[in-house]
Amino acid sequence: MECFFRKSVLLYWRSFADIRTRLNLFCGFRQLLAQAGSPLNPHPDFLVSPLPFCAFLWPVCSTPILGATTVPQEYVHAPYVPPTHHPLLGRRRRDERRRLYLHPVGFAGDFGMSFDLGLEGLRAVVTGGTQGIGAAVVSALLEQGVQVISVARSSGRSIPDGVHFIAADLGTAPGCASATDEVKKRFGGVDIIVNVLGGSSAPGGGFAVLDDEQWEDALGLNLMAAVRVDRALLPGMLERGAGVIIHVTSIQRELPLPESTTAYAAAKAALATYSKSLSKEVTPKGVRVVRVSPGWVETDAAVALAQRLAQQAGTDYEGGKQIIMQALGGIPLGRPAKPAEVADLITFLVSPRAASISGTEYVIDGGTVPTV
Repeated sequence: MECFFRKSVLLYWRSFADIRTRLNLFCGFRQLLAQAGSPLNPHPDFLVSPLPFCAFLWPVCSTPILGATTVPQEYVHAPYVPPTHHPLLGRRRRDERRRLYLHPVGFAGDFGMSFDLGLEGLRAVVTGGTQGIGAAVVSALLEQGVQVISVARSSGRSIPDGVHFIAADLGTAPGCASATDEVKKRFGGVDIIVNVLGGSSAPGGGFAVLDDEQWEDALGLNLMAAVRVDRALLPGMLERGAGVIIHVTSIQRELPLPESTTAYAAAKAALATYSKSLSKEVTPKGVRVVRVSPGWVETDAAVALAQRLAQQAGTDYEGGKQIIMQALGGIPLGRPAKPAEVADLITFLVSPRAASISGTEYVIDGGTVPTV
């Protein structure tokens, strides 16, 4: 009878999906058992005295909850408690199982990914992969075991070990052709394309100072580079019925800076429209297409833009940053994003864990774009 009672209590206990409910219910059990006599409560003092009661309460609270999907924050950093014995519940679960409960899959405790994204062995091309967001994406993918091909005009800083670098000017049609031909020759195709390449070198002064050459440069770098790379490598993905394409756009397609980035903002807006159209065409065939729209990111290019605006306005670098911040309407987060933060988002989106995401845009701007 006593054994049956113990098993019934344990099964009933595990049917609850809320720790608070479980604790409230247990208080009722405590009072009931404290008042009951043998055989249900052969040791009533065990549940009445505070210290043994706490010893009993911990293993019950740490029992995994059936159907629970989240864990309160106060339990995520709970101190380690060694396995214990209890006359009612018997031997506790092993350390590892309780640690998996207290630290759910995916919780890193610090910045960075701490779980397997299923990217091991895949092949990825990252355009503009030697600076800023592109360099951060290369590093993030490399950490996940991806074979990374970085394409840029020059290597710039040192290339990480294990990364295949191709020097090419993707802002031109011949440069795109040579780069994609080499990718197909070396790897036979790719599973992931991350189009990070972009930028603006137009002078300040608004629309009047933008001639045809500057418009062509902006469109070639921010739109046509992605179009040409996709056109060359996407057919291989369609043959396999699998693949992911990321287009890095910009919040400036919604919040342009008319003083200096009109051409850049227009090209990024065109890239977003192209990406959406492409997703509707190829997603039914197994290839996902996703847009990532960063705001102010603390890259070398962003610093150069702030310096250029500062020089034109006759102020210092901080003054140039304030010009950009004011033009964007401020950043509620209080700081620009880090390249690694954008790279972590992209790394997740290209992984099988994001298999149902396609045709949408993820804004990572610290709250810059207002919600209407």
